[in-house]
Amino acid sequence: MKYYGLLIFFWMLCYPALVPASAPRVVTDHGTRIIFSQSCKDLFTVRNHIRDIENGVTRMLRLGARSEPGVACTVFMVDDRPEGNLRLVQTRSTLLIYLPADYSLWKDDFEVQRKLVCCFYLIRSGIQVPDMERLDIVPYWLQMGTLEFIWRIRGGGGQNQVRLYPRVRNAELAGIQIGLDDVLSDKITPDRGVMFELYMELCDMLTSRCHSESSARNNLFYEMIVLAANKGIAPGEAFYMTAGRIILSSSRHKRRLQNKDNVSENELVRRWFRDYLRGQVINNFMPLPIHIWKEHYERLLSVEYLTLQDRDATTTVSVSCKLNELDEKWDGVYDKKMLKIALIERFSALERESPALFSPAFAKLYKAVNSLPESDAVGDTATNIPAGVEAPPPESDSLKIALEGIEQVYKRQRDMEDYLEAIAQQHSSPWERYQCEFQIMDIVDEESRRAWPELNNYLDQLEKALKVE
Repeated sequence: MKYYGLLIFFWMLCYPALVPASAPRVVTDHGTRIIFSQSCKDLFTVRNHIRDIENGVTRMLRLGARSEPGVACTVFMVDDRPEGNLRLVQTRSTLLIYLPADYSLWKDDFEVQRKLVCCFYLIRSGIQVPDMERLDIVPYWLQMGTLEFIWRIRGGGGQNQVRLYPRVRNAELAGIQIGLDDVLSDKITPDRGVMFELYMELCDMLTSRCHSESSARNNLFYEMIVLAANKGIAPGEAFYMTAGRIILSSSRHKRRLQNKDNVSENELVRRWFRDYLRGQVINNFMPLPIHIWKEHYERLLSVEYLTLQDRDATTTVSVSCKLNELDEKWDGVYDKKMLKIALIERFSALERESPALFSPAFAKLYKAVNSLPESDAVGDTATNIPAGVEAPPPESDSLKIALEGIEQVYKRQRDMEDYLEAIAQQHSSPWERYQCEFQIMDIVDEESRRAWPELNNYLDQLEKALKVE
């Protein structure tokens, strides 16, 4: 082993692809040297390409522009094409990367881009790269999420622009509840078509969120990679170990992710990702389509207000009613306070996925629920009214009035969406309007395809019109 460094040095001197000392060279803002062959014609393009990848990685790691690399890096543009368009040689303190001098050979090579991302993650984390297998320490989803960010910046998109995830949205509307483990374990490649596009959206979503939860001192990506490298832990396990500490300790999630069900930290992280995914693709700005909204709303109108048990406590029966009848059944409610809290939580979850037009109507519903009287003790129907003070008359119609208001807003929203859909049919083709829906249909089952009745109805009408013609 003591002669290993000398052998590498001797090989570098003898390797015919090494460029002469007079060749052009540049140094990036983060200290990576790029040495060009005399035959290179795209010096600025190559420099920008490598710089974009390096900048994307250092941004994810939250490193400053002049931060010292953990392992130095030199990129050689060589005339002799390396096998696979990329060769790595690790010396004692420097990673040598050899790329073809002909930029066209590797600029669109997916494997080269992916491996370059891995190289910069490792050396910026202070980890040497003795062989290609070492690159697998960087999780595949992080590689894809970083590439998506780099491609977006290279295409002119801003770093903090509002991002849309149409394929994830339509998969969610179709009932495909994509979990965190699906993203962590899958390794989907570009030849998979729409599945790869869907996966890239998921990776971008997870990478962006983990970046926002991290800081320069507590960086999830850095600690995850170092943990996997130094302890020999699988990338997926390293992610959960790191996320459980960094994400769950964030004050933004402490209250919302309280461990009410006494589940593991891994399960809490999975719930964190599901909540984030759902909120990113279905919200007040991109709400549920009105027909799906109606189905969710009608399910919430049935309220269980009492649970009965037999004497042996072997059988339980839940008593329920429609929400507009609840004020009439209110005296029979066992735990009034908890039922009010549960009702507001249920409808608040729907409001977050509703068009903004519904907000005033939901506010009136919350007010009506809160106005229902509470008891002094569980099972006691007496209200908390001081002695000698006459109790105010109950507002028996407040719930019904609030629900009628929601129905009126529903009809207005439905008419608006129908009107906009009719205009869209006149000005754009079905493929332009339903491109992502068509793509998701290729990867969902028949039952899930019913999520877009307006698309199915339109196609039926179009088919009839074509037959008439």
